Amino acid sequence: EDLDFWNMYEDDSPLVMASPTESPSPTPSHEPTDEELAADGEHVKVTLKDGTEEWIKISKKIPLYTYDFTNIKITAGKMEYYQDGEKSSRLGVELSKDSGEVDFETLKSNGVEFVLLRLGSRGYETGLISLDENFTDNITKAQSAGLEVGVYFFSQAVNRVEAVEEASMTIDLIRNYKISYPVFLDVEAAGGRADGIDAGTRTEIINAYCQTLKNGGYNTGVYANKTWLGSKINVGSLGGSRIWLAQYAAAPTYGGRYDMWQYSSKGRIGGIS
Repeated sequence: EDLDFWNMYEDDSPLVMASPTESPSPTPSHEPTDEELAADGEHVKVTLKDGTEEWIKISKKIPLYTYDFTNIKITAGKMEYYQDGEKSSRLGVELSKDSGEVDFETLKSNGVEFVLLRLGSRGYETGLISLDENFTDNITKAQSAGLEVGVYFFSQAVNRVEAVEEASMTIDLIRNYKISYPVFLDVEAAGGRADGIDAGTRTEIINAYCQTLKNGGYNTGVYANKTWLGSKINVGSLGGSRIWLAQYAAAPTYGGRYDMWQYSSKGRIGGIS
């Protein structure tokens, strides 16, 4: 199953204007190597949809993470993060109808502290909204087992109107439950209607969804992978929304701010077949 850890600043530098001067003699240009880009602390490598890799410059408006991944320990197959000798991470799993029937009591006894449940989705071709078939059963049983709960909606919105529609459905479906973790908007490649929108439009969609939820009293966030956070979303314009990073690796290489890390899509844990 998908295993998770839980745990913007404006650039106000003055604009410097230079007076025209005589052009200096040209100097030979130097194309930086991969090793130089990896070491300069100003670039991050992302993998594009076609599989090619590209170095992009990290925006100064995006706060950097402050985690030290030498503090990760693996106990009984589960990652834990320590600060000053004390465990400071919490373990959760992401669940949907694709997870099948779940024994939430067993999940809790195996160290899971929270679950993130798919509430619904918009069709990547039709654009129709549907409820995850297992959502009601999952949230009822998870809360009966004493687990903390967050939810997410798989978006294929292509404008602000559709984002608010997704948010309104979300509020209608969770208003009778205690949601102690954020409500996330899931944006990712699906080969569908929302893949081709530009980063500015996608950021407006995320903000419209999150603001509608915030108006209803909920904490909010966005779920995306390293590539999308680096090049498909204007992360510096997300304000205080939480970021749930998906990167299946021994340690993340995304250089920006994030609050939760999904580190595996193939984890095994008791309670889920």
